[in-house]
Amino acid sequence: MGAGFRPGTADTTIRHPKQALPLLPAANQTLTAEIGGLNTEITRLCAQANPALLATPGMGPDIAAALLITAGDSDGDHR
Repeated sequence: MGAGFRPGTADTTIRHPKQALPLLPAANQTLTAEIGGLNTEITRLCAQANPALLATPGMGPDIAAALLITAGDSDGDHR
């Protein structure tokens, strides 16, 4: 770490942010991987629930999921 990123003394207000800064890349990688997994699962569930909706031009899994949630369960079994 360069001199500008030394944590500093306990009585400086910048100490904790400087300590946290090196942790951000690993946290970003972890969250990016989790988002990828969730996007895959949303796409799979939308394709299972209504493949035609997901196949509509311009329809992505996020909007398809929102529409499916808004429409609710069409078989009348609302638990």
